[in-house]
Amino acid sequence: MTRTLLAVPVFLSLMNAAGAACPQALAVYDEVGGRTAIDFIPNMDMVAASNTFRLILPDAAPIQGHVEWQSGGGRPDGLLLKDCPTGDATGEELAACTLWRGVVYAIDDEGAVGLLPGAREDAAQRLIMTDLSRALHFSTLNDGEAALPSFDVYEISGCQE
Repeated sequence: MTRTLLAVPVFLSLMNAAGAACPQALAVYDEVGGRTAIDFIPNMDMVAASNTFRLILPDAAPIQGHVEWQSGGGRPDGLLLKDCPTGDATGEELAACTLWRGVVYAIDDEGAVGLLPGAREDAAQRLIMTDLSRALHFSTLNDGEAALPSFDVYEISGCQE
């Protein structure tokens, strides 16, 4: 069993080296013209959220986020949450710990805009995290010194192994 577990990173590395597409759940993005990044994380609880990610800020701890699909096959709704209560929480408590909420769009190689791929689908080349930079500049994260996103577009920069 140990041999199999050790072989998985090598296999993924070979797949990526061969030019195979990266699944959205492992994609890494850098902010276009900025200093922040987004790392997608495999989500073991696919019922709760279709995608899980972290916003990486250069001078602060990563902020956990997730994407939920609106009921009825709507748009992917991204959320960044900080210091939320565990267990049952009121709507007011959740609103107080939500730093950002917005639709996540994908841009392909040809510039076509669509919705964020599911976790197991090929990763988008670029993401538009609608209104992310504005929301964070008006959030509790903005202490005047933190490096926050200056733009809402992120470009794929790698694939985690």
